[in-house]
Amino acid sequence: MKYLSYYDVNVKKIQKTPCFTLTKVFAMTEYLIASTRNYLEGLEELYKPIGKKKRLYLFESKNSSTEKSEDLKSLYKAGGFIGIKPRSFSPKALFLDMDGTSIHEESIDFFLESLHLGEELSNITEDALQGKISFTTSYFSRIKLLKGVHKSKLIESAKKLTLQTGIKDLSIWFHKRNLPVFIISGGLSFFCSEIATLLSAKAWHSNHPGLDGDFLTGESVGILVDTLEKKTWFQNTCENLRIPESDTVMIGDGANDRAILSAAGLPVGFRPRTILQDLIDVYNDTGDHSLLIDFLEA
Repeated sequence: MKYLSYYDVNVKKIQKTPCFTLTKVFAMTEYLIASTRNYLEGLEELYKPIGKKKRLYLFESKNSSTEKSEDLKSLYKAGGFIGIKPRSFSPKALFLDMDGTSIHEESIDFFLESLHLGEELSNITEDALQGKISFTTSYFSRIKLLKGVHKSKLIESAKKLTLQTGIKDLSIWFHKRNLPVFIISGGLSFFCSEIATLLSAKAWHSNHPGLDGDFLTGESVGILVDTLEKKTWFQNTCENLRIPESDTVMIGDGANDRAILSAAGLPVGFRPRTILQDLIDVYNDTGDHSLLIDFLEA
């Protein structure tokens, strides 16, 4: 039997109720979507009492290859949560982007602002998140501003980064089931290592700033963690630990997450930019990661 899962805004939890067998994924708000009305015949009266109290609904899909309809994507709206998942999906690992996903801040920008260099950033970071400019261009435009800064200031700034609501609970949910958590970021190692510790991540991967003694050179050393490197590290990690890619959850928010999201079993967008909408199966714009726990258990 299939189940209708919906987000109950009154108790802030995803509820589940038996539903007729469905062969497609459908979504509805207060009004049934016209193009799916014929498939939902007989359900309108059943769910009418909750229609005006619940913001969003989601249906468990028949399989992982369910094609997202334009009707479903039309419900990707500010403050909402909606998603699809295969009935048999059982997560084996959680992969997390850091900036804007695991933490509230864009860490490099946050640090530069503390040095009163924020005005020089202009719209570089947001343009990169939207895919208007490459991550590489954005990263090197910002990293060069760090030349001459003492590394102690980075360590101090890392302590001030704040976790997103529910991300700790989500990580704990995975840890209780002996499932690993990983963090992969286009940010700096000083910041990523701090957040990885807070979330008890099994491993993390990020960019390393160049150092001349204790001072930053304004350059980056080692492999650049860009869009493709995120996916490569994800695939290598899965292969080394014998974790099927189809059994992973990946959460991201911007263009630099496109490749890795496309490879994950359950791609989740957390306050995602528009460029990710064709790739994600779960849209979460509520600002609370803990809703994903209810979704996975539904």
